[in-house]
Amino acid sequence: MSKSKANYGVILEIGDGASEESFVAVPEVRMVPPIEESTDDIDVTHHGSGIYREYIRSGLMDTAEFSFDMNTVYPDTVQDQIRELKQSGDVVSWRIRYPNGMGREFKAYVKNIVFNEADAQSPDALVETVTLKLTGEITDISELPDVSL
Repeated sequence: MSKSKANYGVILEIGDGASEESFVAVPEVRMVPPIEESTDDIDVTHHGSGIYREYIRSGLMDTAEFSFDMNTVYPDTVQDQIRELKQSGDVVSWRIRYPNGMGREFKAYVKNIVFNEADAQSPDALVETVTLKLTGEITDISELPDVSL
């Protein structure tokens, strides 16, 4: 009988770009949302359609932007690399590892980094929200080896 797992322990990793790609965990990631995939609709309504519009799928998949929050660690080689990628615009490989051994791998560039608000009345950790723009195919992976931070 299979058992459900909690989502606590998700790991976001960034690739090194080598031909035998290695991945390293992004430290202190607080929130990892799901990756949204969608396709545009093509309106094929015609005079014989009746009173309802008719649509078909365009066939081209699109991914929404993907944003994650991380506690700011400075200096840190991985987080510094992410900040540098915002300047360079380079596309690199990323991977999400879920606690159940599954994962998703994709390529993206860093589109934006925003430091979250600083509220003197309600202090919090210094947090950056990193927005990635995915490009190309998203690969589902099963049976990733267990890795702990």
